[in-house]
Formats: sequence, C-alpha cells, structure tokens
Amino acid sequence: MGNTMSVTTGHTYYDDLVEGHAFPPYQWTVTDADVAELEACVVVGPLRTPDGTAVPTAVPTAETATETAGRKPLSPFMLNTFKAMRVAISMPDGLLHARETLELHAPAYPGDRLSLTLRVKSKHIKNDKKFVLMEHEITRVDDQRPIMTVDRLIVWVK
Repeated sequence: MGNTMSVTTGHTYYDDLVEGHAFPPYQWTVTDADVAELEACVVVGPLRTPDGTAVPTAVPTAETATETAGRKPLSPFMLNTFKAMRVAISMPDGLLHARETLELHAPAYPGDRLSLTLRVKSKHIKNDKKFVLMEHEITRVDDQRPIMTVDRLIVWVK
C-alpha cells in the first residue's frame, strides 16, 4: 500500500487516510506566556512511574548544563497538542480520542522551536468501529533532537 493520500471532500474520512502517510511538519514555539497560562489553569505534579514513585527531575549533562541553566523544562502537556492534526487534517465531527501513549526522550524549554511530524501509523476496524493510530514525533528544530513521541488512537466515525 502506498503512503500518499488524496482528499476530495471538505473533510478527511477514514477511507482517505493511508497507512504510512506523513503530513508536512507543523512547527511552533511554546512561550513563557503559554506556560503561565497553563500554570494558571492546572496544577501539574511530578511525573510518576506506574507504582507511584516520583520520577526524578532530569539532571543536565555537561553538554547541556550551560544551555539549560535556570530554565524549567516544559510539561509534556504543553507539547501534546492536537494543533498539528487540526492543521493537517480537516477532521469530521464526532471523532473520539480512545487512547494515548507518550514516550519522553529529552526536555524542551520555553522558547525552543519545535517540529511535529504527524503520521498515520495504522488503521483497523473492530466491532464495526474505525480506528486510526496517529504517531506524533516531536523534535527540537535547532539540533533535531527527539523530544517526545505520542501514539494517539482515534475512533474515526466517518
């Protein structure tokens, strides 16, 4: 199966999506104002392992100590965005967010220019429901360092 898609209607439907297709990268920068807005809305505690143990804060290496001195890493919630999907895909009404997994690779900081590549990882039908697994690969633009991978399973109703 090829990895190119063709959308002929105003919306992207399940049958329009092709496994392996990667959309053009979406780039953005999280600002200090964005962080302040999130922090005013929610309290984000420490990351925890499945058994409840707090994950220690990342310790900078000698290579990154200078660039990260005094900078607080962004919460994964600041990076896990639907914006790239909304830009790439004209999503029909009724999509359901079924499941999500995040894999953190490196910290990102306010002011970092980030790039998100969205890819149709897989599609399947189960119990007459159409599922699409979208992979989000987030990297820092200046050094191409992987920051986070998100696998988002969507129930595509049309």
